Amino acid sequence: MGDAKAVDIRHLETDLIVVGDEYGSPQGEDILVTRQSTITPVALRMFLIDALFCPSSDADDASYDQQLEWFSDEAEDLSVNLLLSAAEADINAIIRAVEREVAWRVPQKGSIVIRIDDRKVSVEGMPCAEDSAAESDPDLAG
Repeated sequence: MGDAKAVDIRHLETDLIVVGDEYGSPQGEDILVTRQSTITPVALRMFLIDALFCPSSDADDASYDQQLEWFSDEAEDLSVNLLLSAAEADINAIIRAVEREVAWRVPQKGSIVIRIDDRKVSVEGMPCAEDSAAESDPDLAG
């Protein structure tokens, strides 16, 4: 290896370095991104999945799809936090949870407001069961 050139890490031609175990959690890695990098949170998330995700084959662990979803969520939160801000990462995680767990319960036509004050959740604008039944069958209305 006598002819190998020394690498000056301060002048490395890259925008992204991931240091850590071969596979693992994105939170357990050192991820360095240059200030002039143009990588987006979505692209960084995909890179982290491709580079680090390795499902466990332990019978007690969740399915491949569930493990991939958990890893992807963690990589997304980390990417947004790293490239934007912790507040943006929190907002992104809340939107993801609402889209995944709540949005399908809201009627296709209409809107609701979800409000959280001091960790107490309230919902405004959700039609009552009687209102929905009356709209779909006018004979049921009193």
